[in-house]
Amino acid sequence: NYRLAESELMRILAEIEPSALFLSAEFAESAAGSATLTPPPRVVYVGEEPVPGADGYEQLLEAATSWDAEPACGRDDLLSIMYTGGTTGGSKGVMQEHGGWLISVQSEIAAVGFGQERMLAAMPLFHVGVIHPLCVLACRGQVVLHERVVLDDILDTIERDRITMTVLLPTSVGEMQRLFEQRPRDVSSL
Repeated sequence: NYRLAESELMRILAEIEPSALFLSAEFAESAAGSATLTPPPRVVYVGEEPVPGADGYEQLLEAATSWDAEPACGRDDLLSIMYTGGTTGGSKGVMQEHGGWLISVQSEIAAVGFGQERMLAAMPLFHVGVIHPLCVLACRGQVVLHERVVLDDILDTIERDRITMTVLLPTSVGEMQRLFEQRPRDVSSL
């Protein structure tokens, strides 16, 4: 969650004891305290800008010599820990198992009727909103990520990449309508 204060992030990292921490250069300073954890996680940067002391994700992929295709986990094994918003005190980690996520993805696919979508994901992926991109990927679709909700950029991406679905807040949709009226774009793929 990029909205966390550094102290909140360090509390969560100390609590979950990650073996690896993936980040972009933008968040390197916020995560610098992770080096003080015992044991410290392996830091891997994603993106073009290197992070001092971190391994590059693309370089690690290039250096990989094999891929174990057999699942290393079962349905009851931990998949993720999502933290609550802390509305009733400090945020709390909610442990989620592989089987639960699998059922959620399968149910959402059946309910929505996903095909091979081209989804624009502009909302944060650190909460349950990650379910839609997972469904699209499970159906062999494509997900285009935006790091920030910049509505003009979203409209441009919908037109350029022929996006077939996205999930936005109602206030964003209303503002997009105003921007669309100022500078129309072809959004017929939605």
